Amino acid sequence: MIALSATEKVKDSEDKVTVSWQALPETDDYQVWITRPQETEAYRAYTVTGTSQVLNPNIHGEYQIAVKACNVTGCSPDSAAKVYTVQPKIPPAPVIALSVAEK
Repeated sequence: MIALSATEKVKDSEDKVTVSWQALPETDDYQVWITRPQETEAYRAYTVTGTSQVLNPNIHGEYQIAVKACNVTGCSPDSAAKVYTVQPKIPPAPVIALSVAEK
């Protein structure tokens, strides 16, 4: 079983998310699948040989991450998914100045 650990809230699209899991025996590599709940197909997939992947989300919204362990025979079912949310970057409040013109 793959148990993921991931940051669940991301302040803005400049933050990075690291997803990690424990190594499994008889595994050659792992597939990291990212989907958006409102879509049925994967948003992005990575194949990695290690036990973590840094993600750099660039679009605000909600994402689900799942990982599969793979070897020459095939891949495991998906891990339990983790969800994280990228919030849009909000600009700071403007500073205003008033001036009164005399007649």
